[in-house]
Amino acid sequence: MWKNELPSGCPPKNAIEQKVEVYRVLNNSEPEETDFQNYYQLYPENIRYKSLCKAYALSFYDSIENAISAVERSTTLQKCTHIGKYIIDNSHGVCEFKESNGHYSVWLYDSWNYNNFPPVTITPI
Repeated sequence: MWKNELPSGCPPKNAIEQKVEVYRVLNNSEPEETDFQNYYQLYPENIRYKSLCKAYALSFYDSIENAISAVERSTTLQKCTHIGKYIIDNSHGVCEFKESNGHYSVWLYDSWNYNNFPPVTITPI
């Protein structure tokens, strides 16, 4: 059902399917499949990520401003140069939203396919 084998209790019960416009921080002007790896995939040697539910989710934001703010606050995202606007829908997975920073954690279904997830727009930072 999920892209990765998830830890127990993951995703959280408050994560729901929804159709929502979101923004993803990208490494380049042309998105690549590697732009859609979660922390568990990016850092397999990190033991902590093996049991951390959020490490299996992808991060998106509810506005381009919140995505830019995340880049400005994070040393890991500072190398990113663009923000892609996407539409998440019920067939992609489940979302948990944190209103305080406009952050969506999205756990993808195994049926999600990068090749069928084109950006609506791409904006340079």
